[in-house]
Amino acid sequence: MVKTNLKHDLVAEKVREWLLSGRYKQGEKLPTDEDLASHFLVNKRTVAQGLNKLAAEDLLQRAPKLGTIVKRSIVRPLTNSVGFLTLRDGEIYADTAAYCDELLLEHGLFPIQMDARVFLKREKISSYLERMTRRNKPYGFLMMGESYFPYEQLIQEPERYSNTIFIFRYHAEQEIPWCRYVLTDYKAMGRMIVEYFAAAGVKRILFPALYEIAYQGVWSSLQKQLSLHIKDNLKDTGIVFDDELFDATLSGTSWNEILPDRLRNTTERTGIFGWSDYTLAYEINNLAKQNGIDLFKNFTLLGNFNTKWAEDYGIDTFDIQAQNIMKVAVDMLTGADNRQKVMIPPLLIKYNK
Repeated sequence: MVKTNLKHDLVAEKVREWLLSGRYKQGEKLPTDEDLASHFLVNKRTVAQGLNKLAAEDLLQRAPKLGTIVKRSIVRPLTNSVGFLTLRDGEIYADTAAYCDELLLEHGLFPIQMDARVFLKREKISSYLERMTRRNKPYGFLMMGESYFPYEQLIQEPERYSNTIFIFRYHAEQEIPWCRYVLTDYKAMGRMIVEYFAAAGVKRILFPALYEIAYQGVWSSLQKQLSLHIKDNLKDTGIVFDDELFDATLSGTSWNEILPDRLRNTTERTGIFGWSDYTLAYEINNLAKQNGIDLFKNFTLLGNFNTKWAEDYGIDTFDIQAQNIMKVAVDMLTGADNRQKVMIPPLLIKYNK
């Protein structure tokens, strides 16, 4: 609502919100002034002043015996802005905002981005969504579906967020039927990981997970989903996945505590998948060095996200095709692509010659 110190303005703006949301439609009767006074914790005179303000705008009709009737429905004006909510820092997503802007420009649209410093805060995202849709209706939304995203806000008011595309990832227990999705295909990645390690003669896969303090179940964790996809593809390969290592590190066990013993065991060819190139090239590599182990000599390594770390250290890695995801998402947003859900498989990038 608009900030004001006048109580009747607060009443007027809240009732206006009801009309915008479709809670009360043309021809329908509002609650009595007495009921509204009780709802807003003000007196009837204040309610009357607020409703009379909307009547003066020809939105309401007020008569002593009829009560207050909605005279005409109102809708939020459609703008050419697009709410753009995604990570934009680091080597993976740094260029997505600029590329998104280029794609939207072709359609006369422009992104309104949330400050990256508050993107990780649930209440800030909720406030952003509310402010973006309070008076106007954006052309649509392109949003990364993190575990802390306020999904219930979209479910409660579908009219506000009708043209919403989730990109890269989605972390709710159930999909929202009227939203659409362009996501990284981690099922395909799991199959590709097994194929890669099998071709290298690997018999054991280590996946040291990053600790997830907000883990709530498989649906909340891409790492957990990927681990299950890897295991689904191990049948008849003779390859063993180290569940104990993955589950312990996902739950917070330090790599220093559990990983060195695995690295010292070189009785069978072992492959190590790192959730990011950085974890392999820097963190796991440094841990190996501290324990007198040559990571690059003794293990088959596979990274993720195709960053300079992989290129500089000669580690094969996955590219999640961020620009392809953005292109499909903008096509969905503008109606050029009418699919409900698209899974984009990663590309295997080979730097290890």
